[in-house]
Amino acid sequence: MPESECTQQFRKPVKESGKGGKLMKTSSSHLSNYPLLSLAICDFLTGAINIPYFIVFSFDVVPPAMYKTFAYWMYTLHSLLAVSGSYHILIITAEKYLAIIRPLRHHLVTKKTVFKFLAGIWITSAFVAVIPIVWNQSSSRLLWYIIHAAFCLVFVFFVPYAFIIYAFTTMFRAITKRQRPPSVHGDTSTLQVNDRKCILVFAIMAAIFLFCWLPYFTIMLVIYVNQYQNSDISSIIKAAEAFAIVRYMTSIINPLLYTFFKRDFWLALRNLPLKRGSTSFALENISTRRRPSSVLFYLTSRLRSISDVSSRRLMPSGNEGRLSMDCDRAEAHSGESINYITCV
Repeated sequence: MPESECTQQFRKPVKESGKGGKLMKTSSSHLSNYPLLSLAICDFLTGAINIPYFIVFSFDVVPPAMYKTFAYWMYTLHSLLAVSGSYHILIITAEKYLAIIRPLRHHLVTKKTVFKFLAGIWITSAFVAVIPIVWNQSSSRLLWYIIHAAFCLVFVFFVPYAFIIYAFTTMFRAITKRQRPPSVHGDTSTLQVNDRKCILVFAIMAAIFLFCWLPYFTIMLVIYVNQYQNSDISSIIKAAEAFAIVRYMTSIINPLLYTFFKRDFWLALRNLPLKRGSTSFALENISTRRRPSSVLFYLTSRLRSISDVSSRRLMPSGNEGRLSMDCDRAEAHSGESINYITCV
């Protein structure tokens, strides 16, 4: 029986290495670098533009005639990079979630798909940032600014944060529920340390996102509500300036945190077991016990058998439906074994 499309797509990037028979990484394993690079650009722009802009604005050196225009563009630039940064963190989390929970789906993600998402993030961020220009001269502009700030609070903070918490919880369970195989060298303490690093990074990422973004969007909403009610906002402005500094801290924390996450998280995942029934394997153990050609044959044979069983159960409903159902069945049968191949 011919191989399914899902198996063919999966087999393409599996290559042998000339050193120790380990599986080589392919270009698909580096897709997460592009969102990280785009996030780094966002953080760089925050440090190069927003922070100097904020310092000038805070010291009251802006001429009164330019104050209104200066304030508008500061709000626009802050909105642009705030929305962009939040959505970049969302897509980075989604990529990690897909790699662990839906590894075959993650493998089918291409560079073109990643670039489309990144372009969508920047276009959406620019649209959200510049839309206030429509009502900037309107008599009811404060009401529109309240709606804009509420929109950002819900769709730029709460919705991404809800998914981030869900994804981190699911990945946390996936790591903690997997049984560790006996280490070849008996060094189980190193594996446990790597697990704790993964869990610690999950918690830090969720806490930083909450601490840096919730006050920022909430205070912006409170400022416009108080302005609409003609209330005194001097104390709120001082709080906004303080939390703006906290918001800028993400430009320093993000590169450090996500670089650490990328290195140590995948290092820990490399040591997770391959389970098949009651038998548990480790990828490193397999590579040491088998020749390189045996490792490749072992992996591709299992995938072929999985895809053949799935193909016999599929109804002819078009290539797209066949591929989708085949991937789902392959994931259901292979479990953590596919995680090992695609996530390393």
